[in-house]
Amino acid sequence: MRAGRVALRLYGAGVEAVTWLGLAPFEAGRALVGRTPAGTLAARLGRTAPAGPPPSRPHLLVHAVSVGEVATAGVLLQALSRLFPGLSAVVSVGNRDGWNAAGRLRERLPAVSGVTYLPWDRPRALRRWLAGRGFDGVVVVETELWPGLFSACRALGLPLFLANARVYPRDLPRYRLARPLFAGALGAATWIGAQSEREREAFLSLGARPESVEVTGNLKLDATPSDRPLPPPWEEALSRRAPVLVAGSTHPSEERPLLAAAARLRERFPGLLLVVAPRHPRRAGKVVEEARREGLVPVLWSAPDPAARPDVLVVDEIGFLASLYSRAAVAFVGGSLVPKGGQNPVEPAARGVPVVSGADLSHFADVASALEAAGALRRIRGEAPVEELEEALGAWLADPASAREAGRAGRQALEALRGAADRTARAVAARVPSTPAVKSLP
Repeated sequence: MRAGRVALRLYGAGVEAVTWLGLAPFEAGRALVGRTPAGTLAARLGRTAPAGPPPSRPHLLVHAVSVGEVATAGVLLQALSRLFPGLSAVVSVGNRDGWNAAGRLRERLPAVSGVTYLPWDRPRALRRWLAGRGFDGVVVVETELWPGLFSACRALGLPLFLANARVYPRDLPRYRLARPLFAGALGAATWIGAQSEREREAFLSLGARPESVEVTGNLKLDATPSDRPLPPPWEEALSRRAPVLVAGSTHPSEERPLLAAAARLRERFPGLLLVVAPRHPRRAGKVVEEARREGLVPVLWSAPDPAARPDVLVVDEIGFLASLYSRAAVAFVGGSLVPKGGQNPVEPAARGVPVVSGADLSHFADVASALEAAGALRRIRGEAPVEELEEALGAWLADPASAREAGRAGRQALEALRGAADRTARAVAARVPSTPAVKSLP
């Protein structure tokens, strides 16, 4: 315990230094040149005024750092709303993309009463910030382990829940180097809903209390496919093209072999349209340049040309990938030809689309195994990526009936894995107090 307290003090001092010497000046500079909205710095410092008394009870803070986590939070909030008709939740985020996604979630879910940036992880500032907002509990979605936030919850007597919790394998050794700090942080958790038994073991190895960790499954599997309408020019263009191949959340070294494989496949499938959605949309221009080097005709999503008949559509806007998967004959999920753990294969598989990936889907190991067993996922080794991609993608493009059957099998495989949302919602509901839990600050 003493080692944990010392580690937290050192961590708190380090975060204070980083905040005032780096983060705050940087954010202030961004505000001066108009690159961040007014009020962002105050929010990050925890200096925004409370919005007033909670609109209803229970009143939760749900932290979801970015777009994917916000989508997962939405699944949980829907399940919680069924148990608590009066639920109100403030969704906190960590970046601009998360802010925009949370804004869309607020429009869709009545339970979301506000959106904010989570203050930087300064323990004392977070205690003050939380104490004035009347939360009955704090839910942190997926991979976020913040010692300052967790210690503030413990100091205030706030129930703390880790939902859809996971620890990336690459991060585990780093966390273990600071085990006293993270053991103390995880000891503050009222309940941890781990995605799998492997995740449960990882949390236990970092010092979580065994009685607090339960395997619940993956909340992403309970998401109801909901597609955002495409802009009319692209809706019309995609309806005229076949086949459509969608490569989602791609990383830099994956796009060249994908484009080269697409150039080869176009010899067999002249109408083929490759849609590339880079993991980071700001890289779209580089994908366009790479496509031209491969002799392909690219066009940017943000600059539709009615007269163009592109070979490659490069998506430079967040929020449309799920809708694009629905138009695909075959999907490729990025982050898998490189050692990044893979991006989410659930989105295409839930829409009945067969999936091709690289070898590394370690972030979605259970889902990937189920899809592979059902014949809905083909992994390539990546030793000769252009040839392997051409073969794997081409096999399904050449046999649409087989591709449709694989897609149906994948959807059924996901169905068997569902239920995490209800399990997580019941666990949170059983532990949220009926009256405000926050202690007054000394």
